[in-house]
Amino acid sequence: MKSITHRHYLLALSTITLLVLGACTQHSTQTDSGSAPASAPNVVASAPAAPQSASGDGAADEPAEANENGDAKSQSQAQQPSSSSSGPRVKGIALGDSPDTVRAAVSALIPQGSKCHIDEKRNAGNPFLNLLIHTSYGIALNCGTAPTQPDYVALFEFKDNELSTFTVGADLSASAFKAGRMSAKDFAQTFIDAYSIPRLDPSENQQYLTYRDADRGWAVDLFPDKSFKVYWVATANQQAKSFN
Repeated sequence: MKSITHRHYLLALSTITLLVLGACTQHSTQTDSGSAPASAPNVVASAPAAPQSASGDGAADEPAEANENGDAKSQSQAQQPSSSSSGPRVKGIALGDSPDTVRAAVSALIPQGSKCHIDEKRNAGNPFLNLLIHTSYGIALNCGTAPTQPDYVALFEFKDNELSTFTVGADLSASAFKAGRMSAKDFAQTFIDAYSIPRLDPSENQQYLTYRDADRGWAVDLFPDKSFKVYWVATANQQAKSFN
Protein backbone atom coordinates (compact mmCIF):
# COMPACT_ATOMS: atom_id res chain seq x y z
CA MET A 1 0.00 0.00 0.00
CA LYS A 2 1.55 3.30 -1.02
CA SER A 3 2.13 6.21 1.33
CA ILE A 4 0.24 9.43 0.79
CA THR A 5 2.31 12.50 -0.08
CA HIS A 6 1.64 16.01 -1.27
CA ARG A 7 4.23 16.29 -4.01
CA HIS A 8 3.37 12.94 -5.57
CA TYR A 9 0.12 14.27 -6.94
CA LEU A 10 0.81 17.95 -7.70
CA LEU A 11 1.80 17.35 -11.32
CA ALA A 12 -0.18 14.17 -11.95
CA LEU A 13 -3.74 15.48 -11.89
CA SER A 14 -5.24 17.05 -14.99
CA THR A 15 -7.65 19.81 -15.92
CA ILE A 16 -10.34 17.12 -16.18
CA THR A 17 -10.16 16.58 -12.41
CA LEU A 18 -10.60 20.31 -11.87
CA LEU A 19 -13.81 20.37 -13.87
CA VAL A 20 -15.17 17.20 -12.27
CA LEU A 21 -14.70 18.43 -8.71
CA GLY A 22 -16.03 21.83 -9.67
CA ALA A 23 -19.22 20.19 -10.86
CA CYS A 24 -19.52 18.46 -7.51
CA THR A 25 -19.42 21.69 -5.54
CA GLN A 26 -22.05 23.19 -7.83
CA HIS A 27 -24.37 20.34 -6.86
CA SER A 28 -24.74 21.83 -3.40
CA THR A 29 -27.17 24.78 -3.33
CA GLN A 30 -25.00 26.61 -0.85
CA THR A 31 -21.86 26.95 -2.97
CA ASP A 32 -21.22 29.66 -5.52
CA SER A 33 -18.03 28.23 -6.98
CA GLY A 34 -17.73 26.82 -10.48
CA SER A 35 -14.22 25.35 -10.28
CA ALA A 36 -12.29 22.99 -8.06
CA PRO A 37 -8.68 22.21 -7.22
CA ALA A 38 -6.45 19.40 -8.30
CA SER A 39 -3.92 18.39 -5.70
CA ALA A 40 -3.26 15.85 -3.00
CA PRO A 41 -3.05 16.55 0.75
CA ASN A 42 -0.04 17.71 2.72
CA VAL A 43 -0.33 14.67 4.93
CA VAL A 44 2.16 11.93 5.54
CA ALA A 45 5.64 10.88 4.45
CA SER A 46 6.87 7.32 4.21
CA ALA A 47 10.24 8.24 5.66
CA PRO A 48 11.50 11.01 7.99
CA ALA A 49 13.45 12.77 5.26
CA ALA A 50 10.37 14.64 4.03
CA PRO A 51 8.09 15.40 7.00
CA GLN A 52 4.70 16.94 6.37
CA SER A 53 2.34 18.54 8.84
CA ALA A 54 -1.03 16.96 9.43
CA SER A 55 -2.36 19.53 11.88
CA GLY A 56 -4.91 22.13 10.81
CA ASP A 57 -4.26 25.87 10.67
CA GLY A 58 -5.67 27.84 13.54
CA ALA A 59 -5.97 24.86 15.84
CA ALA A 60 -5.74 25.06 19.60
CA ASP A 61 -2.49 25.74 21.46
CA GLU A 62 0.08 23.00 21.97
CA PRO A 63 -1.07 20.37 24.51
CA ALA A 64 0.16 19.70 27.99
CA GLU A 65 2.82 17.03 28.30
CA ALA A 66 1.31 13.58 27.96
CA ASN A 67 2.04 10.57 30.15
CA GLU A 68 2.86 7.12 28.82
CA ASN A 69 -0.81 6.42 28.14
CA GLY A 70 -1.26 9.57 26.10
CA ASP A 71 -3.26 11.29 28.86
CA ALA A 72 -2.60 14.92 29.72
CA LYS A 73 -0.78 15.21 33.02
CA SER A 74 -1.78 18.71 33.92
CA GLN A 75 -5.48 18.70 33.03
CA SER A 76 -8.45 16.47 33.64
CA GLN A 77 -10.10 15.07 30.54
CA ALA A 78 -12.45 17.64 29.09
CA GLN A 79 -15.99 16.76 28.15
CA GLN A 80 -16.08 15.50 24.59
CA PRO A 81 -18.09 17.67 22.21
CA SER A 82 -21.12 16.14 20.57
CA SER A 83 -20.98 15.05 16.95
CA SER A 84 -23.06 18.07 15.92
CA SER A 85 -20.42 20.45 17.28
CA SER A 86 -17.27 18.56 16.35
CA GLY A 87 -17.65 17.95 12.66
CA PRO A 88 -18.46 14.67 10.91
CA ARG A 89 -18.14 11.31 12.63
CA VAL A 90 -16.33 9.22 10.01
CA LYS A 91 -16.20 5.46 10.51
CA GLY A 92 -16.78 5.95 14.23
CA ILE A 93 -14.20 8.72 14.58
CA ALA A 94 -14.88 12.39 15.37
CA LEU A 95 -12.95 15.35 16.69
CA GLY A 96 -12.86 15.37 20.49
CA ASP A 97 -12.75 11.57 20.84
CA SER A 98 -10.44 9.97 23.38
CA PRO A 99 -7.40 7.89 22.35
CA ASP A 100 -9.20 4.70 23.42
CA THR A 101 -12.20 5.49 21.21
CA VAL A 102 -10.02 6.29 18.21
CA ARG A 103 -7.80 3.26 18.72
CA ALA A 104 -10.80 0.93 18.76
CA ALA A 105 -12.32 2.53 15.65
CA VAL A 106 -9.05 2.39 13.73
CA SER A 107 -8.53 -1.25 14.69
CA ALA A 108 -11.94 -2.05 13.22
CA LEU A 109 -10.81 -0.62 9.86
CA ILE A 110 -7.91 -3.05 9.51
CA PRO A 111 -8.87 -5.88 7.14
CA GLN A 112 -8.59 -9.37 8.56
CA GLY A 113 -5.20 -10.85 7.76
CA SER A 114 -3.70 -7.48 6.91
CA LYS A 115 -0.21 -6.56 8.09
CA CYS A 116 -1.41 -3.09 8.97
CA HIS A 117 -1.03 -2.17 12.63
CA ILE A 118 -1.35 0.80 14.95
CA ASP A 119 1.73 2.82 15.92
CA GLU A 120 1.56 5.29 18.81
CA LYS A 121 3.72 8.36 19.15
CA ARG A 122 4.79 9.49 22.59
CA ASN A 123 7.36 12.07 23.59
CA ALA A 124 10.19 9.56 23.28
CA GLY A 125 8.48 7.28 20.79
CA ASN A 126 8.80 6.32 17.15
CA PRO A 127 11.15 8.80 15.38
CA PHE A 128 9.10 8.58 12.18
CA LEU A 129 5.97 9.62 14.02
CA ASN A 130 7.83 12.35 15.87
CA LEU A 131 8.33 14.03 12.50
CA LEU A 132 4.80 13.45 11.26
CA ILE A 133 2.68 14.06 14.37
CA HIS A 134 3.18 17.47 15.92
CA THR A 135 1.41 16.91 19.21
CA SER A 136 2.93 15.08 22.15
CA TYR A 137 0.71 12.06 21.52
CA GLY A 138 -0.75 10.55 18.36
CA ILE A 139 -1.87 7.36 16.65
CA ALA A 140 -1.04 6.20 13.13
CA LEU A 141 -2.19 3.29 11.00
CA ASN A 142 0.98 1.76 9.58
CA CYS A 143 0.74 -0.64 6.65
CA GLY A 144 4.49 -0.87 6.08
CA THR A 145 6.31 -4.18 6.05
CA ALA A 146 9.42 -3.16 8.01
CA PRO A 147 10.10 -0.92 11.04
CA THR A 148 12.39 1.30 8.97
CA GLN A 149 9.92 1.53 6.07
CA PRO A 150 6.64 2.72 7.57
CA ASP A 151 3.66 3.26 5.31
CA TYR A 152 1.29 5.51 7.24
CA VAL A 153 -2.15 5.55 5.67
CA ALA A 154 -3.84 7.55 8.43
CA LEU A 155 -2.79 9.90 11.25
CA PHE A 156 -4.64 10.93 14.40
CA GLU A 157 -3.34 13.77 16.57
CA PHE A 158 -4.48 14.61 20.10
CA LYS A 159 -4.46 17.74 22.22
CA ASP A 160 -5.34 17.54 25.89
CA ASN A 161 -6.40 13.93 25.40
CA GLU A 162 -8.90 14.80 22.64
CA LEU A 163 -8.64 14.12 18.93
CA SER A 164 -7.74 17.42 17.26
CA THR A 165 -6.86 16.32 13.70
CA PHE A 166 -7.34 13.17 11.70
CA THR A 167 -6.04 12.55 8.21
CA VAL A 168 -7.08 9.61 6.05
CA GLY A 169 -4.96 8.82 3.01
CA ALA A 170 -6.09 7.73 -0.43
CA ASP A 171 -5.40 4.02 0.07
CA LEU A 172 -7.34 3.75 3.33
CA SER A 173 -10.13 5.93 1.96
CA ALA A 174 -10.54 3.66 -1.06
CA SER A 175 -10.59 0.59 1.18
CA ALA A 176 -12.79 1.89 3.99
CA PHE A 177 -15.39 3.43 1.67
CA LYS A 178 -15.07 0.85 -1.12
CA ALA A 179 -14.35 3.85 -3.31
CA GLY A 180 -11.60 2.48 -5.53
CA ARG A 181 -13.75 2.76 -8.66
CA MET A 182 -15.69 5.88 -7.69
CA SER A 183 -15.00 9.04 -9.62
CA ALA A 184 -13.67 12.03 -7.70
CA LYS A 185 -16.97 13.80 -8.34
CA ASP A 186 -19.09 10.96 -6.98
CA PHE A 187 -16.88 10.49 -3.95
CA ALA A 188 -16.98 14.18 -3.06
CA GLN A 189 -20.75 14.37 -3.44
CA THR A 190 -21.34 11.17 -1.46
CA PHE A 191 -18.97 12.43 1.25
CA ILE A 192 -20.80 15.70 1.82
CA ASP A 193 -24.21 13.99 1.63
CA ALA A 194 -23.27 11.25 4.09
CA TYR A 195 -21.84 13.64 6.67
CA SER A 196 -24.23 16.57 6.19
CA ILE A 197 -21.49 18.97 5.16
CA PRO A 198 -23.19 22.12 3.80
CA ARG A 199 -20.81 22.58 0.88
CA LEU A 200 -17.27 22.17 -0.39
CA ASP A 201 -15.52 25.17 -1.89
CA PRO A 202 -12.22 25.37 -3.78
CA SER A 203 -9.29 26.26 -1.54
CA GLU A 204 -7.44 29.53 -2.02
CA ASN A 205 -4.69 27.77 -3.95
CA GLN A 206 -7.24 25.81 -6.03
CA GLN A 207 -5.68 22.49 -5.02
CA TYR A 208 -8.46 20.87 -2.97
CA LEU A 209 -12.02 21.32 -1.71
CA THR A 210 -12.70 22.63 1.77
CA TYR A 211 -15.39 23.58 4.25
CA ARG A 212 -14.79 25.61 7.42
CA ASP A 213 -17.31 25.93 10.26
CA ALA A 214 -16.11 29.04 12.07
CA ASP A 215 -18.99 28.93 14.56
CA ARG A 216 -18.21 25.44 15.88
CA GLY A 217 -14.49 25.44 15.20
CA TRP A 218 -13.84 22.61 12.75
CA ALA A 219 -12.90 22.20 9.10
CA VAL A 220 -12.57 19.48 6.48
CA ASP A 221 -10.33 19.33 3.41
CA LEU A 222 -11.09 16.85 0.65
CA PHE A 223 -8.52 16.08 -2.04
CA PRO A 224 -8.87 14.75 -5.61
CA ASP A 225 -7.24 11.43 -4.68
CA LYS A 226 -10.09 10.87 -2.13
CA SER A 227 -7.89 11.51 0.87
CA PHE A 228 -9.18 13.99 3.45
CA LYS A 229 -8.38 15.80 6.67
CA VAL A 230 -10.71 16.89 9.49
CA TYR A 231 -9.34 19.29 12.10
CA TRP A 232 -10.07 21.88 14.74
CA VAL A 233 -9.84 25.55 13.77
CA ALA A 234 -10.24 28.75 15.75
CA THR A 235 -13.84 29.87 16.09
CA ALA A 236 -14.95 33.31 14.99
CA ASN A 237 -15.05 34.42 18.64
CA GLN A 238 -11.53 33.13 19.26
CA GLN A 239 -10.26 34.93 16.21
CA ALA A 240 -11.97 38.16 17.25
CA LYS A 241 -10.25 38.05 20.65
CA SER A 242 -6.90 38.12 18.88
CA PHE A 243 -7.70 41.63 17.67
CA ASN A 244 -8.70 43.01 21.09
